[in-house]
Amino acid sequence: MQRLSEQILAHAGGLPEGTPVSAKSLLHLGNRAAVDQALSRLVERGQLIRADRGVYLRPVTSRFGTRSPSVEQAVEALASQRGEVIVSSGAAAANTLGLTTQVPIRSVYLTSGRTRKMNLGKQVVELRHAPRWQLPAHRIPDSPQPVNCRVGGGVTAPTPHRPGRAVFPHPVPHGRVSLTVANE
Repeated sequence: MQRLSEQILAHAGGLPEGTPVSAKSLLHLGNRAAVDQALSRLVERGQLIRADRGVYLRPVTSRFGTRSPSVEQAVEALASQRGEVIVSSGAAAANTLGLTTQVPIRSVYLTSGRTRKMNLGKQVVELRHAPRWQLPAHRIPDSPQPVNCRVGGGVTAPTPHRPGRAVFPHPVPHGRVSLTVANE
């Protein structure tokens, strides 16, 4: 019979890169106290990364050593696991669209959940709570609004239809951005 920590590593190893593992999802392997203790020991040994309270990630191992998973994959997986809406902030979006050459140093994302910091190895990702109108409508399941904005390259432009605000009516190929102003 395998140890609990070996079972947890086998479970985490079968998941795609960046997929978070929570203690709640491992309760089929043992009781809560044993799972929490095993996760804590795996973090101490460096076999798992504690990203947030109750959220763990498996580091990526290559011939060059180990590293934490990519921020985008980890944030996307966290959003799907917790049912939150998480989008990149304005500075990262402007850089992705080519509107600026400045690259943001800190990774900041807007979320429908609570404000918190997520640690991915030595990199800190800040998740800031944003009001509902700043998040894209197509990712909120119970939103009455239709899809009103989407920009290619993983960038969404939250644009409630108000006079004088920019609107992205359809996907835009990366590198070409055309803005239209909504008039009501």
